[in-house]
Amino acid sequence: AVYRARAKALMEAATEEEGVLLSLAVVELGGEYFGIELEAIQEFCDIVRPCSIPCCPPHILGAMSLRGNLFTLFDLRAALNLPRATQASDKAVIVHASTWLGTGIGERAVGVAVDQVHDVIYLREEELQALPAALRKQHAAEVKGTAPYAGRTITVLNLSALLAREEWIVNETV
Repeated sequence: AVYRARAKALMEAATEEEGVLLSLAVVELGGEYFGIELEAIQEFCDIVRPCSIPCCPPHILGAMSLRGNLFTLFDLRAALNLPRATQASDKAVIVHASTWLGTGIGERAVGVAVDQVHDVIYLREEELQALPAALRKQHAAEVKGTAPYAGRTITVLNLSALLAREEWIVNETV
C-alpha cells in the first residue's frame, strides 16, 4: 500500500509538470504504425490457432482462446484502407471495446490482429497533430490524430469508435 501511494504521488507530480500525457501502444499493421491508448488494452498476446466462425464477414478472422476466455479476433485493415494481409498475423492486442452500437452488449474484450507490437510511448496532448483534411471527412471519429515516432508518423486510433462501425456489427441469425 505504501509503494502504491508513492507511485500515485509520483505520477500525479509528473502529470502536473508535463501536462496531460497520452499513453499509447505503438503497433504495426500493413507497414503503417498506429497508436492504441493503453487504457483500452488488456494485454498483448500471440495468436495461436484461431478458429474460423462460419458465415462471418472478412473483418472477423475468427475466435481465439486465451487462458480459458474466448475472444473474437478482428482485422482492422479494411477499416483503415490497408491492403489485405498476404500472411496471417501472429500477434494480437486484447482490448476493451466499450461502445458497440445497436447491440446492447456494453463493454466486451476483443482481439485485434496486428503485425508487430513495437513500443509503449507517452505523448503530451499538444504533440498530437490534427488529421490531414483528406482523412478528416472519412475518419474523423475513428482517428484522434497523428504524432511523430522514431522518424515516422503514427496514427492514433479511437479503437472504440472504429470497432463500433455499424457495418461491422454482425447481428444476423443463420
